[in-house]
Amino acid sequence: MKTVIQLDADGFFAGFTTADESPLEPGVFHLPAGSVDAGNPPELTGKERAQWDGKRWAIVQPEPEPEPEPEPTAAEQLAQARAAVNAERDRRLGTTFTFAGKSYDCDTASLARITGAATLAGFAMGAGAAAGNLRWHGGAADFTWIAADNTLTTMDAQTCFAFGNAAATNQSAHIFAGRTVKAMDPIPSNYTDDKYWP
Repeated sequence: MKTVIQLDADGFFAGFTTADESPLEPGVFHLPAGSVDAGNPPELTGKERAQWDGKRWAIVQPEPEPEPEPEPTAAEQLAQARAAVNAERDRRLGTTFTFAGKSYDCDTASLARITGAATLAGFAMGAGAAAGNLRWHGGAADFTWIAADNTLTTMDAQTCFAFGNAAATNQSAHIFAGRTVKAMDPIPSNYTDDKYWP
């Protein structure tokens, strides 16, 4: 029996182990898996490691530890929390709103179209468009709007104007709800909960 070196999977010194002498061949030792019959590794003084390359020992310095990320300041944490609330507000504003029992898209492009249609409806009302007149826009077909479920809703000028007001009210309600959440101290971690939003 003799003492030999045990290596890890990468060839680094992992400790000592023993090899048994062959009963049939005196002086021949059976090395355990992952071990070598090498001289003792060099003495180490720090976190460096000794690695056997098959012929000699090499001292391998450890990789430098990355600098820890500094903890954000209170002001930075507040700014991050407010930005997260803004993102949730914008996400909600980009979904749908309800008008007269139906849901309608209110993303940026949809809101621009709604605002434009409501403005035209206001002009038409000022020019005398009567309630129930579905061709107030001057077209050859009834004025319709596509709901979020892909169904069509006919609207006279008064309905379209109210539709635009509902979209604007939805925007305003979310903006003020977001402001209320951002004014809380601390800003709640569950700011995405529906209870904080219209």
